[in-house]
Amino acid sequence: MATLLLIIAVIITIAWIYLAINITKDDVVEITIAKRKNAAANVKRITKEERKKIAALIKSGSDEDGKDVKKIQKKYAKKIAEAQKNFEKANNSAPGIMDIMPACGYVVMRKFGFNADNKMFRQLVDNFTRTDGKENAFVRAKHLFASTISYAVIGVMVDASVISIMMSMENEDAALMGLIILILVAVVCYIPLSNLRQEAQYREERIEAEFPNVVSKLAMLINSGMEVSKAWELTANSSEDVLYEEMQVVVALQDSNVSPASAYTQFMNNCNNKYTSKLATSIMQNLSKGNEEIGLLFMQMSSESWMERKHNAKRLGEKAQSNLLIPTIMIFLGIMVLVIVPIFADMGGTFG
Repeated sequence: MATLLLIIAVIITIAWIYLAINITKDDVVEITIAKRKNAAANVKRITKEERKKIAALIKSGSDEDGKDVKKIQKKYAKKIAEAQKNFEKANNSAPGIMDIMPACGYVVMRKFGFNADNKMFRQLVDNFTRTDGKENAFVRAKHLFASTISYAVIGVMVDASVISIMMSMENEDAALMGLIILILVAVVCYIPLSNLRQEAQYREERIEAEFPNVVSKLAMLINSGMEVSKAWELTANSSEDVLYEEMQVVVALQDSNVSPASAYTQFMNNCNNKYTSKLATSIMQNLSKGNEEIGLLFMQMSSESWMERKHNAKRLGEKAQSNLLIPTIMIFLGIMVLVIVPIFADMGGTFG
């Protein structure tokens, strides 16, 4: 067995060397770009997190002297400074050995055709699109996919080597150690994928939950005579949730003299949701037609979105009921066992 595992380790090592030899300059460039994109996304994430916590604290009214706000700012100043430092390092320094490790994954993707047609890779691109917009989704998804492949190959290679060495030394814990390493490799590979999926799912759920309120606010403000851009700005600044944050981006872009069409297009790409796409498209198509038509359109959209929210709540309730069915049956069977077993035991004792 030890010999077989050693042979497997040698084969994987040779395969790894073959992949390393086939790393191209384009692979290194892609890794460098992905590293920069990931660093920039991390800065953006931490900054958003700080702003959201401060906004929630101010809204609660529990920090009249501003001490808690200063604590949050001080806490996040270090995190933002560190993230900014990593971003500058990613921009100005050549990739190191650890950065190049995913390169073999890029070679595997190229050799075996893991591209946009692959279901798992498409799902990664979709998740990054939902969390960070379309602009960087493909690059970051490819880097994560390649990293997962590389770390999985390295993990299996190390696992096979460690087990074979321990078995040749007649160590009784060889199998246990091999299992532990394998579990660690699986966890290391799974956690980033799982976190991304959960983040994308949470973001999509929040956007869909917030959408009816947003459309209702816009419809009310526009029908009261307010211009679309001003109504959008007031609605965007009324909360710090996910959808409102993306609306604030539109406001910032237009303040920077970006055309409304470009700003709303970026909004659609960042949200990547059928409801928000319909909202932005409606605004772009009706900007020249006056408030009356847009107001009526938003009233209709508001009514439809609230109805859709009710249907979604009903579907979620039915899904929760179906999910509870199996545990309920198991509990019922357990109770039946607890009741019936003593009865039969007593009957056996009586007849005995």
